[in-house]
Amino acid sequence: MKRVRISLWAAMLGIGSALAAPERTFLLREDQRPAAEGWEIGVKVDFSERQEGILGLSVTDEWENSAYIRYGMTPNLSLRATVPYLVRDPDLGSSDSGLGDVRLGFELVTWRDIYDYPYIMPYAEASFPTGDEDKGFGKGEIRGIAGIAGGSTAWRYTHFVVDVRYEIRPEADNRLSGGLAIIHELSKKFAVSVEGIVAEKEEGRSQRPKQIVAGMTYKPNPSWTLSFHGGKESDGERDAIGGLKIAYSFGNR
Repeated sequence: MKRVRISLWAAMLGIGSALAAPERTFLLREDQRPAAEGWEIGVKVDFSERQEGILGLSVTDEWENSAYIRYGMTPNLSLRATVPYLVRDPDLGSSDSGLGDVRLGFELVTWRDIYDYPYIMPYAEASFPTGDEDKGFGKGEIRGIAGIAGGSTAWRYTHFVVDVRYEIRPEADNRLSGGLAIIHELSKKFAVSVEGIVAEKEEGRSQRPKQIVAGMTYKPNPSWTLSFHGGKESDGERDAIGGLKIAYSFGNR
């Protein structure tokens, strides 16, 4: 009975293991956030390969090197800020680099069961025109993403996430996309994942762009997290995609 009371109190206060950890997903949003008054800082290196030219014979490697910070305002609300630095390395021509568009956003868990799952988590993020539009490092206008993610757990160690989002793009048609992620915990320190997302067709393309990635997350202790993802995009602007993230969490109550 005492254990039941403790679980109920934790649920009402919004305290749970899912609240004090970095996201294990690459494409989608997951309810893994800093706890109230907790911080998460990290660096991300995202890679993509673009096929360019009339026949797609020219390849451009793009790297987004980002520093980010997340803060838990309340047990259910977290804020985030990301500062990207972009590097473009084409087969033809010289490489270039510069600041990208700074992003600010939040996640708000509006409903969660007493065992931390299922949950519903709306989120939003805005990109501000801090990057050089002429060099392709910025869009030149404010862009936004509004979405809602929902997740649950089965067999104790397998987690499912469904994410639907709407992108506001002043320079192009707005776009709706949705995806699914499956995360399986091999142990307290290791987790593997696979996720995919499908978006509305871009103008001039006959197929919907699709992305699929697989990844691994390693958490050697409660403070540090290392994750790696790699995959492919089909019928879109990019070919190979992937990323590496190192995160440090502190101040979680």
